[in-house]
Amino acid sequence: MFLFVMRGNWCSMDDGYLRVDHRLRMHGGGSSSSRGIIMCLHNCMVPMALSLVQELRTLGNTDAIHMYHCGADEMTPLSRTTVLAVDPSVQFIDVCTDMVGSGKLREDQVPSFRSYWLKPLALIHTSLDHVMLMDTDVMVFHDPALLWDVQGYKDTGTLFFRDREILIQMFLTDIIEFPDHSKKYVFNPHASHLAAILDMEGRRDKLLSNLPTHVSAQRRRSKALVRAHDPDNLWNDICLFNRGSEPIREQDVAAMRRKINSAVDIAIELEAAKKESKIITTAPAM
Repeated sequence: MFLFVMRGNWCSMDDGYLRVDHRLRMHGGGSSSSRGIIMCLHNCMVPMALSLVQELRTLGNTDAIHMYHCGADEMTPLSRTTVLAVDPSVQFIDVCTDMVGSGKLREDQVPSFRSYWLKPLALIHTSLDHVMLMDTDVMVFHDPALLWDVQGYKDTGTLFFRDREILIQMFLTDIIEFPDHSKKYVFNPHASHLAAILDMEGRRDKLLSNLPTHVSAQRRRSKALVRAHDPDNLWNDICLFNRGSEPIREQDVAAMRRKINSAVDIAIELEAAKKESKIITTAPAM
């Protein structure tokens, strides 16, 4: 998760790349209407994204939420309707189509941004002055709006959240020893994955049974675990799972449980709606 002050102008370069001019500036005390949360996603990430929206609103967050995607096919009418039924204030931005139309991006460059590179493109495109860039699988335990008042953000205009150390294969983004674990993700971001989960309730039970109760109080990875490809210890992804000395608060465990249940419920609802739509579409005319 990252926070940025976003102001200034940007333009296209002759080589096809984008140049950002003075985008990152000092904190100017912008009002709540000039700040917001950006999520980059596509259709199969909607269950995780919408469950995050629900959690943010439950915690009292009132910031604008902008969902960025790349191309109309990455956010179907069903996905939009499902999100807006929960929070009508969410805005959808097809940044690739918009930037191609305005001449800021070439058509042949679009596929390159259907990936993690959509995040910097969203930052360049947004009209918000203060941006919180948030992944859809984030677990929030407090209203993140309090981060706008962190002194480091006020002083520098940026705030980078350091991921807590944990063993990826045993945390909530991966499911091991499950019959249909094609990629071992909770919701693999590929079009066919949700339909490939044959036992959604079984997946829910597996997730809930693997909730962590303790985490490591250590904030930096030990030297013994530093990898050759990461000598500066910038990508800390290894830790003992559920063997840490720091217990997770009961309300935080409840928040994880709530997000999992919401995401699975939304996924089931979306799949049912897709199947119903196919039945109606293929029904013979009377």
